[in-house]
Amino acid sequence: EVRDKYIKMMKDECAMDVEVTVTLNEDEGKMLPPPPDGTPMISCSGGIIMEGHSGRLVLDNTFDKRLEVCFHDLKPVTRKCLFPSC
Repeated sequence: EVRDKYIKMMKDECAMDVEVTVTLNEDEGKMLPPPPDGTPMISCSGGIIMEGHSGRLVLDNTFDKRLEVCFHDLKPVTRKCLFPSC
């Protein structure tokens, strides 16, 4: 369903006919780690990591990565609140 919507969008918006192949990799080595359990082990709170072009393009849309981006983006705001004269 999503594949068909993408093909239609590319045709409507870009006037391009595209061929799309979607595969699901169920290899244990590619699965996200389990959710946090209080131990120092690597964990993931959920989401998806997509790869394209043989792994050359990677989209990390995990909750952990989104929090990391928000944390980084809020550093200047936090700094200004803590040190208004700087």
